[in-house]
Amino acid sequence: MNIFARIRRLWQIARTVRKHGLDADFESYLKFALIRHLLNLLFGKPGYDPKRPYGARLRDALQELGPIFVKFGQMMSMRADVFPDHIARELQPLQDQVEQFSSAAARTRIEQAAGKPIAEIFKSFDDIPAASASVAQVHHAVLQSGEDVVVKVLRPGIEKQVKLDIDVMLTFARLFRAFVPQARNYNPIEVVQSYAATITDSLDLMIEAASCNRLRVRYQNDEFLNVPRVYWNHTHSDVMVMERVRGIPIRKVEELKKADIDLKKLSENLINMFFTQVFDDGFFHGDLHPGNMFVSETGVLNIVDFGITGSLSDMDRSYLVDNITAILNRDYREVANAHIRSGWAPHDISAERFEVAIRTICEPFNDQPVGQLSFGALMGRLFLMTREFGIVIQPQLLLFQKTYLSLEGLTRMLNPDLNIPDTVRPILDNWVRQKYTLRAVGDNLKAEFPHWFASSSEFPRLVHSVLSNMHAEHMRQQSLRRTGPEQGLERFYRKLFFAALGIGSVLIALFDWLLNGFGTLSVVLLIIGAVCLNRAWPPQKK
Repeated sequence: MNIFARIRRLWQIARTVRKHGLDADFESYLKFALIRHLLNLLFGKPGYDPKRPYGARLRDALQELGPIFVKFGQMMSMRADVFPDHIARELQPLQDQVEQFSSAAARTRIEQAAGKPIAEIFKSFDDIPAASASVAQVHHAVLQSGEDVVVKVLRPGIEKQVKLDIDVMLTFARLFRAFVPQARNYNPIEVVQSYAATITDSLDLMIEAASCNRLRVRYQNDEFLNVPRVYWNHTHSDVMVMERVRGIPIRKVEELKKADIDLKKLSENLINMFFTQVFDDGFFHGDLHPGNMFVSETGVLNIVDFGITGSLSDMDRSYLVDNITAILNRDYREVANAHIRSGWAPHDISAERFEVAIRTICEPFNDQPVGQLSFGALMGRLFLMTREFGIVIQPQLLLFQKTYLSLEGLTRMLNPDLNIPDTVRPILDNWVRQKYTLRAVGDNLKAEFPHWFASSSEFPRLVHSVLSNMHAEHMRQQSLRRTGPEQGLERFYRKLFFAALGIGSVLIALFDWLLNGFGTLSVVLLIIGAVCLNRAWPPQKK
């Protein structure tokens, strides 16, 4: 990166910081007070209203610095676990509507990506953007084949600008951590690195297209949810073309009522859709705000903008299920145990003290009327509390909480009387049943069996190696004990016989179970295997 470009950008940022008074706290330190006049000379005098909240001034500065910093501010507003509540709250109004770039630049980028004139791709192309976001803007168009589409185009030069601004942000994060004592509580370097990973992915529209298609395949036969089609022949890393969906913006409740949309059913379907994505698929749309959802005249929900998605591992889902179920049951010791089992809580944490802290947060929420209970806000408070105990909540769980909080507010708007606990509990119970039943174990074994079979050619060699090592270790022990080698060898081969017979019986039983179901033969073989293994390794007498 050009050192002069970096210095120039640093100067612009420092001037903006000075202008909006974001460095006011620094002046309380003697070393900054002594050079105040030099700062005024280099970067100008502060021109902010001292009565205006710090978070609001920060929002103004981010908007002035451009789309990359606006996007960073949006991410900051989601990280209530890192930033104070008053800062996160003031940053929430930041919107994706930023300065548009010219349609000529959009046309040029489309033609460069496609390698042919735009007229050969589209029958018509609307030069007025339908929306303009931090890294891209959207145009409506009609393909030569007649389909209505939306075309998402990356901003010109955005890749270079992102790299420059990320380098500058990391520089400021390191300075902030070095010179501000409270900075360690906010993990500034980790925050910038997390943002860098998110925005770098958003610069490749093929990633967004793949996420969109993954959800479309999952819900292609769903009666409630529709995900637009991606036109792969016209989609590239910097241009994405997808089906144009129409409908009533979900935030326009009065229009939904006039269209005879069942708002009660719509709100329940929204909660079911999100929790199904989270727990059944482990993959969910991470930006379900009202601007990304439209309802058709038949009540079908259309969702768009797949730039932010989340993935949850089995451990993450188990953690969420255990926590939410325990909170519903007011079992706060189980909430504490869930954190400990997950391995995220420090080994020396006091479970009793942790339980008391959880109870202090959860009880006021649980005593609210059912229609006012906010799981999203409750989880946000829990995540903030865990920081006091040295527990670092994973970013994917924070994205889950942020997305659900937005969706929860939307469902309350559609149906203020929605009983979320009653809506959520069957989904959680079903996930537990599917995860821990005997059938689920069998399904997992069936899924893994092809991989085991493919590796089975290595099994004899592995068994030979293990048995050889066992024999060598046995002879070494006999030599050390100076006992009768013949008697010891006889015992060793007897153990070896029963071990081989027991393991073989268990493997055959599992194989029969996978092919024919759990029947009499499987039971008999498992019993034989258990008896033989017990003979091979009998319990030690006390």
